[in-house]
Amino acid sequence: MRKRGITGLVLNYAHGYQERNLDFISGLELERLIILSRTTSDHEPIYDLADTLIELNITTDPRLEVDLTRLPRLRELGADWRQVRDTIGAADDLDSVCFGLYTEADLLPLAHLHSLSRLTLLDRPRIGTVTGLSALPRLRFLEIASASHLRDITELEWNPTPLLESLSFAYSANVSDLESIAHTTSLTQLTLSDMGTFVSLAPLVRLRRLERLFLHGSTNVSDGDLTPLLALPALKLVSLANRRHYSPPASNIKSQIASRPG
Repeated sequence: MRKRGITGLVLNYAHGYQERNLDFISGLELERLIILSRTTSDHEPIYDLADTLIELNITTDPRLEVDLTRLPRLRELGADWRQVRDTIGAADDLDSVCFGLYTEADLLPLAHLHSLSRLTLLDRPRIGTVTGLSALPRLRFLEIASASHLRDITELEWNPTPLLESLSFAYSANVSDLESIAHTTSLTQLTLSDMGTFVSLAPLVRLRRLERLFLHGSTNVSDGDLTPLLALPALKLVSLANRRHYSPPASNIKSQIASRPG
């Protein structure tokens, strides 16, 4: 019997979900499935959803693989890289991906995902360079967090992703190149959280469309000059720590930007 009316399902251990197998989802016509359960024993029932499933986000035992060749309608995917690495080549039509524990040195293993608009790499990805980004011309959102090996972002200088709206780096202290970021002139939001020290904010004056800038946590600007932020005509919101050497004071910059008309 087909069970109609349920199109999305969240199975979260934190909300009381305790089942080890997924047999009960057979017969559902799910479009979206989210699983947060490291005790899930088998992914096989997921493939019964192949005709309808467009979004799959799983936090399960990373040793359990997901065969993407059996999920042809999938457009949004979240999983540990190890779970999908062997079949990602068959997933040409993905629009959004979020990978934990990405073990590749660059983005070339994703270069065939020409339709991708959102890419997120979390949980200590081993990426050292964003080489391969130029193969993703439709990308609008890029987030890379806790990438301690990441140093080379120079591919951004070619403006390979002309539609990129949101760029986020966090806990990746070896990224210190605002010059490369400044070439991504389509940005409306930039997040540089717990990134260590940048020499100057001056390169950011090229980001004429930037509306929101977040310099959270330990992110620091060594020359202390915050006046480049006032030269960003579209900037509506800025978040950064108050530091003694900043001039004008961060609080003054925030209030001036917040008081802009519109």
